[in-house]
Amino acid sequence: MGRFPHPLLTSDQLLMLLSDNVCDNSKAVETFGLQFKKFSEEVKTIVAKK
Repeated sequence: MGRFPHPLLTSDQLLMLLSDNVCDNSKAVETFGLQFKKFSEEVKTIVAKK
């Protein structure tokens, strides 16, 4: 995170985001029609735009 003077996430927060989600989200997906993306793939897209 050294490239940014005021990062939005700390290194520890980023590591936590990269770990698996262990909750059952099927009700939220069904109710709201959610479509999830892998964080590791989406962050590459975001960084490439900068």
